Amino acid sequence: MKNNILLVGGGVLITILLLSSEHLFDNYNGWELTSALTSIIVGVFFFAAWKMMKFEFWSPTFFVIFSLYMFHLSTLALLFFDHSIIQDEFVVLFRYESRIGFLASLYSSIFIVVFIMGCVSFKKNTLLYKVTNESIDSNILKQTRRLGLFLFFISFPPELYHVSMQIITRKIFGYAEVDATVGSEINGIPIGFLFNLFIPSILLILSSYRNNKRKFTIIALIWGIYYVALMFFTGRKGSSILAIIPVLFMYCLFYRIKFKLIYAVALYILLVVMSMTTLTRFSVMDSSFSSNIAETYKKNDPIRDICLEMGGTIKGPIQAIMAVKDISDFRFGLTYPACFLDILNEYLGFDNKMIGQYAKFNEFLSDPSRGAEVNDSVYSMGGSMIAEWYWNFGWIGVPLVYFLAFFICKYESIIYKKSKKPIQFAVYLMLLHFILKWTRGYFYDVVWLSLYTYIVISIFRKLFVSKKYYRFT
Repeated sequence: MKNNILLVGGGVLITILLLSSEHLFDNYNGWELTSALTSIIVGVFFFAAWKMMKFEFWSPTFFVIFSLYMFHLSTLALLFFDHSIIQDEFVVLFRYESRIGFLASLYSSIFIVVFIMGCVSFKKNTLLYKVTNESIDSNILKQTRRLGLFLFFISFPPELYHVSMQIITRKIFGYAEVDATVGSEINGIPIGFLFNLFIPSILLILSSYRNNKRKFTIIALIWGIYYVALMFFTGRKGSSILAIIPVLFMYCLFYRIKFKLIYAVALYILLVVMSMTTLTRFSVMDSSFSSNIAETYKKNDPIRDICLEMGGTIKGPIQAIMAVKDISDFRFGLTYPACFLDILNEYLGFDNKMIGQYAKFNEFLSDPSRGAEVNDSVYSMGGSMIAEWYWNFGWIGVPLVYFLAFFICKYESIIYKKSKKPIQFAVYLMLLHFILKWTRGYFYDVVWLSLYTYIVISIFRKLFVSKKYYRFT
């Protein structure tokens, strides 16, 4: 079955290239519809491959691929069914010249197909893993819980302050000023290193309640409601959704979720809130805000709005293609080790900007030599795993995506193997959150946040876990 799916994947790549061939030689008329068709083909191949291989639809690799697809190709998939969005001036993909939009779409489609093929080759069927919660000593779970609660109590006040400032800023100045105004300091005192422990604390607490489905579910629901509310009042959808996914995965792993109507209703409510967040994002929260919400709800089309919003990450590959003009601009994979060196560089207080030009995609884009059009849009964009890959390897790096999938699959297998060690499991699950953020962010953030979380939890683990149970956590 695996070989057959890989052959189909090869056929999908050939089909995409054949469909796109007429646009490869300066004929870009109709490229939007061609790219829309290829995005549908990619989506069908993804779900068909997962179904035929009997992979879980809640596994980490599934969430990574789904995130890549939604953040890069969902607008094109919508275009296949609704051609009118080509004239929508707010759609990021169509703000740039046709050649750039086409190449970014083509590169993203091929990247995702090769990544899927890599997962088909290297991924283990997660049905082989079964977590037996009862086999874990209750003392181990109690010590895990104490560690989680400690991190929660030191991280929640800074988290609450940070969120409150985001909401207040949006109410007064609107969404556009949230990033520019709200920092990670209070009167010059950095608090970012504390509120970054908020999500790990919850994962530790949930991991400790694996034997108690009722308490786990209550905490998970509160967590979900918190982030849905956060999404609506701050306008920050991407980070909220990506914070919910690790908890969803944990629930599915512990309790083998089965489809129920209530889950479908909850998903629809989430889609509506996400859509409302998009449509009211730039509304100032004044006396007319509630009436604006009511009017917006009547016009609400959740699926359409979400595809238009999430698909905006295609701007990352667009910026990469615009900025990389010569072979000397490629980083040839040095970005990934450079991130570690740059973190060490900053920790030691050195000011080596050359390392930053290799480690940080946004710094590369901000360089004046990239041109005004690229420089001016850096502030308004996030990163992208696909964009950084193009920045490092360009088109010759497409086959290497196959081996990137190997590392993601290897990471997934480690998660399952660590599932009976509650603290290590929570730490590795936190990495899933960072990897998902990388699909629409920067690898530098993945490295920095992963190292920080690992070091902090390792230090406090020694304080909260007795030597007798240490190796079992």
